Amino acid sequence: MCIEVPSVIGKNIRRYRILKSMTQEELGVAIYSCRSTVSLWERGEKEPSEDEIKRIAQVLGIDICDLLSEELSEKSGNNDDCPTMMIKIEESIGQIEGARQESSEAITYIIDQLQQVTQRNALRKKYQKEIICVILIGISILLAIFILYLMHVNKPDSRGNLREGSLVIEVSRESQ
Repeated sequence: MCIEVPSVIGKNIRRYRILKSMTQEELGVAIYSCRSTVSLWERGEKEPSEDEIKRIAQVLGIDICDLLSEELSEKSGNNDDCPTMMIKIEESIGQIEGARQESSEAITYIIDQLQQVTQRNALRKKYQKEIICVILIGISILLAIFILYLMHVNKPDSRGNLREGSLVIEVSRESQ
C-alpha cells in the first residue's frame, strides 16, 4: 500500500477546514465542488485550480497566501493543542479511507475472479451434460443396430431353416 504525502496546499486545506469545523462535504458544497474532490486535494492526489483556491480561501476566511504557505499563520491558532490533535486525527482518518478504498478494490477484484470461476464451472457442467447426451445417443444407436442384427440373424431362410451360426432363442409354449 502506497500512501502519498499530501501537498502543502492539501495539508493547509485540511488544517483550515478543521479549524473552521467544516466537513469535506460542507467545504465541497460551499465551493461548488464535491467531497471526493476535497478529499483528493487534501491527500495530495490532485491540486485545485486557481479559481478553486480563491473560493477555498474565501470560504475558509483566509488569504490565498495562507493556503500556499508551508507554515501556519497566526490565524490558525497553532499554539493550541486541540486543533493540532484534530488535524492528526483527520490525517489518520484520511489514511484509513485510502486503505479502505484499496481494500474495496481488492474485494472487487476477488469478486470478479469468483464470478469468472463460476462461469467456467457452469460451462464445464453444460459441456459435461452435452457429452453425456452424445454418449447416450451413441449407446442407443449401437443397441438399435444390435437388435436389428439379432432380428436378421434369427430370420429363417426361404426353406424355413435358421442360418448356421445364428443365435437361436427357444420359446416354450404351454398348452392351455
